Amino acid sequence: MSPVDAERTTLQSFVSEGQFLADANATVYSTLADAVAAADIALQLQRILEVPPLTLLINPRDMTISYTGVQNYSTRTRDGFVFERWGEEQPTISFSGSTGAFIAGVANAPGTNTWADKASGTSSTVSGVQFASKRDSAAWQNLVALFHFYKNNGYIYNTVQGNEAHHMVGALAIDYDQWTYVGHIESFEYSYEEGMPHRVEWGMEFVVDRMYDNASSSSVVAPQRAPTVSPSDPKYSGGSSATARGINDILSAAESLSSSLEEGTDYGVMPFELLE
Repeated sequence: MSPVDAERTTLQSFVSEGQFLADANATVYSTLADAVAAADIALQLQRILEVPPLTLLINPRDMTISYTGVQNYSTRTRDGFVFERWGEEQPTISFSGSTGAFIAGVANAPGTNTWADKASGTSSTVSGVQFASKRDSAAWQNLVALFHFYKNNGYIYNTVQGNEAHHMVGALAIDYDQWTYVGHIESFEYSYEEGMPHRVEWGMEFVVDRMYDNASSSSVVAPQRAPTVSPSDPKYSGGSSATARGINDILSAAESLSSSLEEGTDYGVMPFELLE
């Protein structure tokens, strides 16, 4: 038995009894509600941490994030109405989507002939796309798993006394498009459509407590800068850089062009001396 399983077995026995021995050699049980509650919380947290993340088989059809401001413009004073604003409410994400088709099948077991069973009509296993395949289909099981997340909703229940006094209130997290939304599922619904008997339409609303942007920072191209000539460059000589010589050549060419324009030189026909 692994250390985790051993610890879980100890917690389960502790919670089921709700009591423990006051001393190692004593026969009197003393009950501590706080210790029982702590063991109850630890056991449920262990189970929650072991739950794998749920990945929807089909992306939601619609996903809308609503930001609602908390404000009021109805308070009346002797000078008129007063505008009051208290920031924003928690963002609400509305999802709506559909499951996949209700399809199931069975693999040929050793020593059986599934096709012969189907041909004779004696097969006891549901297969194909039909409403009878709902419970065995991956689409329905994926929806039921999402419904279980809604029913739990990150709550730590009081399993010892079985009342509605929750020990703790945790949270759920949704990862989508490099964002993580932490909060609770406010409502969940699903329905059957007459024209689509082989799948289920569903929708839910998620109230966000915190939002995390997990996108990596994008790189930005820096502005272009003039190169710095190294003294080891063969073109570097006498303390004057190649960049400075290039600028001087441009300035001299500009002065030559300016003087040529003043003299009225026609550049429609290129002089042969410029080709030298």
